[in-house]
Amino acid sequence: MSEEARLPGWLKLANPAIVALQRRGVVIGVVRLLCVPGRKTASCTRLPSHR
Repeated sequence: MSEEARLPGWLKLANPAIVALQRRGVVIGVVRLLCVPGRKTASCTRLPSHR
């Protein structure tokens, strides 16, 4: 019953390529950000955070 989930082999090659295209401004897919208010400051924290 315990099967390991495996990622496709092409993913290791596609990931850096997609990141490089996105840094150049090419839009791939839909990007969604979740805004969560903080407990103390109530300021919006975006997830995933892009640093």
